[in-house]
Amino acid sequence: LIGPASESAMNIDLTIALRNRTERHRGLTVNLLPGKSRKNMAKQLEDLGNYRNR
Repeated sequence: LIGPASESAMNIDLTIALRNRTERHRGLTVNLLPGKSRKNMAKQLEDLGNYRNR
């Protein structure tokens, strides 16, 4: 399949994979650094948002 349809499907897969990875990563961060990591986490999520919108 080549064209817009397969392209958007690939995009959706990528978004889901990214989100899953982020949630896993977030869970890890919270478990490893309770409390002190909150500011870092917010920064990481912000960076991720910026990365996605680029």
